[in-house]
Amino acid sequence: MACFTPFGLPNQSSKTCRVDAHVDNSTLFYAWEGQGCCNQTVNGVVKLLFEATLELNISLQLELLPSGENPANAPSRCVSDNNVMLGPRLWSLLQNTYGGQRAIPLISWP
Repeated sequence: MACFTPFGLPNQSSKTCRVDAHVDNSTLFYAWEGQGCCNQTVNGVVKLLFEATLELNISLQLELLPSGENPANAPSRCVSDNNVMLGPRLWSLLQNTYGGQRAIPLISWP
């Protein structure tokens, strides 16, 4: 795997190598695979990445990985103290007191 500097570009020890990266961002994946993107910012990032791979002779292979299978997302999938919901009675009280009959509730109910 390439070693990246704080500026995001691989350092000199990464020259002439292959980098396999799993990504869960389909926009980046398809832009990198040559399908482009309507977002010019994404296209600019892909262009910079492409120029860096050319300069350093890096073969960058991306594989699209569903977010649910991405090990980097594991901490957000576990139950914690932050995963609490209001009970129906308290929700109703708050909605009646502050939310009324608005089309968009002030507090969301999953």
